[in-house]
Amino acid sequence: VFSRQKRRYRYRRFKAADANRDGGLNKEEADGMPMLSAYFCQVDADKDGKVTRQEYFDAMPLLHSGKQMDTGGRSQTL
Repeated sequence: VFSRQKRRYRYRRFKAADANRDGGLNKEEADGMPMLSAYFCQVDADKDGKVTRQEYFDAMPLLHSGKQMDTGGRSQTL
């Protein structure tokens, strides 16, 4: 569980990266966020080519615990 302060920081960071203000980050927009860029395909749960704010926040505990998501929505150890 992330503190309110960390959630706000991540929200602001996501919003700043969303250059076209469509509510999601494409691969180019995510390039400024190294962890998201590295795991972009895993975080993009619906495989539409962009990571929504919900997908980003859903993936945070998995990415920060050394796990990644597989296509079935389950986690696996890296």
